[in-house]
Amino acid sequence: MALKAAAAHLVVGVGRDSRALLPAVAAEGLARRVGAGVAEFPGGHIGLTEHPRAFAARLRDVLAAP
Repeated sequence: MALKAAAAHLVVGVGRDSRALLPAVAAEGLARRVGAGVAEFPGGHIGLTEHPRAFAARLRDVLAAP
């Protein structure tokens, strides 16, 4: 699988408030399957619009991580 080859550079993002919902469960399953990391973001499925500043700060942290 191509994603396994890129797993070191792949981070799957999920919303803190939607962790129990099917899209987040599937995203976490994908991350486990390919060996990628999971990053939790503020809010739910639309955390970007619900909490734009906190989301942006978290995104900067995730992108800056080694």
